[in-house]
Amino acid sequence: MMNSTPGMGLVMSIRLMCWNIRHGGGLRAEQIFSAIRAHRSDIVVLTEFRKNAPGDFLRESLATYGWIHQATSSPPLRANGVLIAAREPFVLQKERHDVPPEHYRWVTVQFNSFGLTGTYFPSLHAKVPHWEYMLQVASQFAEARHMVIGDVNTGKNFIDEARSVFHYGDYIDQMATLGWPEAWRYLHPRGRQYSWYSHKKNGFRIDHAYVSPLLLPALQAARYSHRDRKAGISDHSALLIDLAL
Repeated sequence: MMNSTPGMGLVMSIRLMCWNIRHGGGLRAEQIFSAIRAHRSDIVVLTEFRKNAPGDFLRESLATYGWIHQATSSPPLRANGVLIAAREPFVLQKERHDVPPEHYRWVTVQFNSFGLTGTYFPSLHAKVPHWEYMLQVASQFAEARHMVIGDVNTGKNFIDEARSVFHYGDYIDQMATLGWPEAWRYLHPRGRQYSWYSHKKNGFRIDHAYVSPLLLPALQAARYSHRDRKAGISDHSALLIDLAL
């Protein structure tokens, strides 16, 4: 979407939607696609995307309705990966040679105006190599307009959940030290929302977007859409990011 701003010329407003669709979507694929369409995003990042029949349905449906430019992290059968689908063209980038185990949790693309990395972290101690890789990505794109978005299975204790159960939340501080704040927390420093709930009904905010120093001025809004989670379409809320480029 293009908007003209007095004194600034032409500004492109872009909405990104990031959503963990839970085990590839399964029988919920049609509902998932209807929910994606309703959010009217320009770029869609799906985590826990799988290479199977529901995944094929989602890719074909997205392409039919305009998200014709697509890339996946090429997850193996029954493994969870990442899909990026966009209305505008992009170039698929090759990941660094030191990408961690389960490399199919990462996919990076380059648009004309910025770069985007989609990721889906494992849980507990298995996430450490992925956080270390995230720091390398931040260093690699330190002088570029870039975003890393996805389910990182991590948050800050006592603010992104009610207790102290998160491991490795200090990596979020390290990203901020490198100049890469987490978008929602940057705009809502004292806010408290949860993007996923456990079977015990404990809430956690684990779906994040990290913004490079050069992209940060373009950040306009970050919010969670809880309606589809509450409707049972997925167990995660969607994260919506608006950029003005």
